[in-house]
Amino acid sequence: LAKALLQKLGHNVTVVENGELALKQLQSAKYDLVLMDVQMPVLDGIEATKEIRSRGLDCPVVGLTASFQRSELPFYKQIGMDDCVSKPILLKDLRNKISEHASKDRNPGAA
Repeated sequence: LAKALLQKLGHNVTVVENGELALKQLQSAKYDLVLMDVQMPVLDGIEATKEIRSRGLDCPVVGLTASFQRSELPFYKQIGMDDCVSKPILLKDLRNKISEHASKDRNPGAA
């Protein structure tokens, strides 16, 4: 569903099956934003996000979870996610998160 919504918004989408493959993909290509499912096999989204940050990768990460409550946002931010969106995904919510995070200058003043 997320892939179809992203494509409907005009984005190029790469899908991987688990957090370990996400890390490999992020090492080999640059992405404007990562939509990270919190619950995945092999390496879950929480551990994958921690690893993304420990490797110094600075792309925005938006968590995707069925159980997200706004009160949990500080936890997700602490592990390195920029934001979260709830399942089922609403097109307007996804559009807003992409606009908010993919367009940020994450390295202001960097040359």
